[in-house]
Amino acid sequence: GYRTDQILESINSQSTVVDPNTGTLLRSRTGYLPANGFRADPNALYYLTGGGNDFLQGRVVSASSAAQAANQLADSAQALQQAGARYIMVWLLPDIGKTPALSGSPLASATSALSAGF
Repeated sequence: GYRTDQILESINSQSTVVDPNTGTLLRSRTGYLPANGFRADPNALYYLTGGGNDFLQGRVVSASSAAQAANQLADSAQALQQAGARYIMVWLLPDIGKTPALSGSPLASATSALSAGF
């Protein structure tokens, strides 16, 4: 899945995904708005979900990086709204510290605090 920076890029510009281990280009395509004349269908429902991969890929390590990721998701919704979208649903990030990957680990409480700041 995408990180919040990739979600924003997939809406506003060029969506490019590179393998973080090898640097190999996995996929690249024109973003939604450039591909559609910078107009969003005002009758469509847009569903945005993000943040989890920012945590899983180690990009959220502080309150400021959590805020940055949240702002990128908010910017994605704003870009769609400014292009004419009227129905935008943004999914809230769950408490990542309570997920099976982190629950009971030494990182659980810190991750819970960061996800609350998202």
